[in-house]
Amino acid sequence: MALDAASIGPVEYALVAFPGNRFNGEIAPALAQAVGSGAIRIIDLVFVVKNADGSVESLEIDALPAETVAAFDHLDGEISGLLSEQDIGLLAADLEPGSSAALLVWEAAWAAHLATAVRESGGELLARETLPRETVLQALAALPA
Repeated sequence: MALDAASIGPVEYALVAFPGNRFNGEIAPALAQAVGSGAIRIIDLVFVVKNADGSVESLEIDALPAETVAAFDHLDGEISGLLSEQDIGLLAADLEPGSSAALLVWEAAWAAHLATAVRESGGELLARETLPRETVLQALAALPA
């Protein structure tokens, strides 16, 4: 996948763990909807297994069980191989043995135009962070009624 450095939006990643190796592809429809709506563009997607002995394996979509592969058949986009084995190993370090995970890198396509405008106007992003869901819920609960 060719990424245009001049127009790329913010790029993020997420490592979503499935304790007990219970990954089954049920996230695929929601992921396909996010891609289909233009909100994100997938840059890389890798599945990771941390075995009971702590060893890590990375798997491409086509190496998963047939029913899981089928769940991702409707996912538009090209997987680039952006993540190296070293990247995967570092991120998988936090996984519990006997777990699996989906490691996803995406462009926040909805923000690409804004990011380009910021750069072209001489602006620069100084900070950006995703707030954990629990932090937001606690802050909302603390607001006066």
